[in-house]
Amino acid sequence: MNPHALIFQHFLNMAMKCYLLFLSLAAAGCSSPSAEADQTQAATGPAAGSLVVTPMIDEKNGFRELSFGQDRASIPDLVELPGRENLTLKDYQKEPGKEKLQVGTAELHAITYGFHNDKLARVTLTVLGDNTDKLLNAAMGLYGEPVLDKRPGLPGRWYWWIGEKVVGSYHENGKEGKRGYLTLSDKVATADVVKPLANEGGAADL
Repeated sequence: MNPHALIFQHFLNMAMKCYLLFLSLAAAGCSSPSAEADQTQAATGPAAGSLVVTPMIDEKNGFRELSFGQDRASIPDLVELPGRENLTLKDYQKEPGKEKLQVGTAELHAITYGFHNDKLARVTLTVLGDNTDKLLNAAMGLYGEPVLDKRPGLPGRWYWWIGEKVVGSYHENGKEGKRGYLTLSDKVATADVVKPLANEGGAADL
């Protein structure tokens, strides 16, 4: 696998594990409501009560004109990224000049489409520098106010939009050469993809 593919796959693994741990903490908070639990959640993550469904992200159920679960063959101009041959989720980008690399006022560095069993399962938008805040603002305009993930030790800022069918996350890292990622994922397909990760150590090894 080439170095760029390794870096991107490392980010994907980290994001999926963060998602699993995020939901496990929320479930623990919901199962035993108490003042002590509320204090713990305030210090380590969003309060359980704040994990309401984000209806807008379910209504979109994809990105632009594309819907999660859509056949890869129905989406034109895709080129598979190298180094993904042995991965459960395979990544594609559109041919140069075939993609509108802008959302709101944010200029995008790349849009990556992930497919599980040849069905669209994930879309990741990557931005650089000052475009990070612009992309976050655009996402908030589309999906509403996100939940800030306050768990200590996370690399950079993490925000979540949790739907019944779709989960969205925004993550950024780096002070010099800042890079941001907005990821939209089909929850059922994501669960299938993260099973091998959970078996290898899961969210507990973060």
